[in-house]
Amino acid sequence: MSIAVLVSGCAVGAPQREPDPLPTIEIPEFDGTQLPSGAAMNTEAPDADPQQADVFSLKVGDCLNDTAGIFIEDVPLVDCAAEHDLEVFDEFSTSTGAFDPIALGDEADAGCTARFESFIGISYDASTLDVVSYKPTAESWMTGDRLISCMVEDPSVKTVGSLRGAAR
Repeated sequence: MSIAVLVSGCAVGAPQREPDPLPTIEIPEFDGTQLPSGAAMNTEAPDADPQQADVFSLKVGDCLNDTAGIFIEDVPLVDCAAEHDLEVFDEFSTSTGAFDPIALGDEADAGCTARFESFIGISYDASTLDVVSYKPTAESWMTGDRLISCMVEDPSVKTVGSLRGAAR
């Protein structure tokens, strides 16, 4: 039995030359403390332990875990990079002239859902996310509280990071 090996190269009319050597690229050794951009790497885990805060101290961008109850005084704030239930995405003052819990609820629902799209990126009706609001109570109303805080949550799972621009 014989095996024939055919090696072929076509160089019709042009002499063959050695290819140019590939350029050498030096890659610095990664020491675990630098990113390619030169920024320092954050090696600390986000603080997932809730810090109790007065409900009146809430501000847009805060993240918190849900609380049970109708009357809320303290809220469990957490780092938004850690798992959380709610994110404050807007707040506004009520236009209701007298304390009326039904009117406040209606205004909170309408106001928060109207502001939802500019934060999430799609309308509330098209979204899978929910809106929760904190409204003045009769007691806080007497002290001048008129603030409605709008929060967003994913009812199916805890959120890590912000829902800004989530478009879902």
